[in-house]
Amino acid sequence: MEGIVLSKVRILFNYIRREWNALAKIEGISGFQSRILHTIYLRDEKNLETVQKDLETIFNSSKSSMCELLKTMEQNNLIERVDSPSQRAKKIVLTQKGKEFEEKTSSIGLYLEDIVTSNLSKEDLDNFNKIIDVMIKNIGKDDQLNIDD
Repeated sequence: MEGIVLSKVRILFNYIRREWNALAKIEGISGFQSRILHTIYLRDEKNLETVQKDLETIFNSSKSSMCELLKTMEQNNLIERVDSPSQRAKKIVLTQKGKEFEEKTSSIGLYLEDIVTSNLSKEDLDNFNKIIDVMIKNIGKDDQLNIDD
């Protein structure tokens, strides 16, 4: 039986995921695809190349699952894989259609964060961030802490 903390984290995650998926679906894309597009966009803004392995790490996804998802996104003309001068793996870039979908769905995260954090003080949010960072470190996933920095 899971403890109260894990139970509440799971409940919150499920609410957020369902709402994100519903909002992304209105735009004609899955919630997970919208998060991948946004991650590629953010990394590109920081001049960071994105390869499949990066997305596997960020989203804690298996190689086969990420490969299938990226293949679907490529077939739907949301991304393309191009040669990278700095790596043996192909880098993943957004197509024009992918950029359009990213732009349409990028506000979903901000919208949901506003809802989830409403009625919380800055102090509450600071404390929450400290606590959740410790929990992530406790489980050994330090690489997950700065995804959106």
